[in-house]
Amino acid sequence: MDSNHLSSHRSIDIGVVGHRVWTAIVSALAIFIFAATFRAGLDRGMDHLVGWQASARVANAIAAVMTEDAFRQGRYAVSGCAFGLLTTHGFIGNPDVAKRLGVTVPESLKSGALLDHALERARRELPTAGEHCKTKSAIRGIGYDDLGYVDFAQLAFSLFGVHVRALYYLFFVIYGLTLLLGLIERRSDPTGSLILVSVAALIYASCYYAGFLDPSSNLVMGNMLDPRFIAVLGLVPTVHVLLMLVNRASPTWRRVAIVLLQSGVISLRSICVRPACGWPRRSFLRHWWWAFSQQER
Repeated sequence: MDSNHLSSHRSIDIGVVGHRVWTAIVSALAIFIFAATFRAGLDRGMDHLVGWQASARVANAIAAVMTEDAFRQGRYAVSGCAFGLLTTHGFIGNPDVAKRLGVTVPESLKSGALLDHALERARRELPTAGEHCKTKSAIRGIGYDDLGYVDFAQLAFSLFGVHVRALYYLFFVIYGLTLLLGLIERRSDPTGSLILVSVAALIYASCYYAGFLDPSSNLVMGNMLDPRFIAVLGLVPTVHVLLMLVNRASPTWRRVAIVLLQSGVISLRSICVRPACGWPRRSFLRHWWWAFSQQER
């Protein structure tokens, strides 16, 4: 075997090894950042609290879930009785209710035990609250901007049970899934993989160092489950799909499935809470297919 042939094989081997090392480094960084984001939230008690500013909106969405379970009035209908029970048992930052329960606001919203107790009592008492709770006069709509949070809460409770930590767990399930899909699809693109890891680092910084979230303050959002902050879940899939558009990735069945999942996450009403937010999925698919057709010409 001549020296040129050996040199060619050696360069190929070095390239393969280098790519595998890079993939391992990026994967380790992604796992570390994701785990650090999850763990830092636990250390700060963000898994078992509801932000004071968001407590009424979160309770409104949970009341809709309970209304559907108890009375089958439609997913986005809210019984005043359900919302009232959550208020009475301390799920909302009402100073009078908190005083009756022997706590203060907003400390009452940082107690996972109290919040879980409020959820359990409201869920148990609602079906027996009376026929008036499901009359037309007692039922109202959820509100245009919070439709998605109903879906989010319903999915969280279905997967993890009816407790406040279920919302925190679902946040990280969605975040971890979108990050994993992005890294798997971009594993042959070192720059794209690094960009996705950088987005994960940005999310970490946004949660704990940018001043957006602070469990000890009533002036900002308490945790990442605030309806105003939860849209950050769409950041990783948006960047991933944009990377695919820039690189004009050919639409294999695996890539098509990943694009559908990522664009579906982007347009989830739990992330983009307005009903009109179905347009990102259609837009991304249309532009991705156009980019591929241009490549084929």
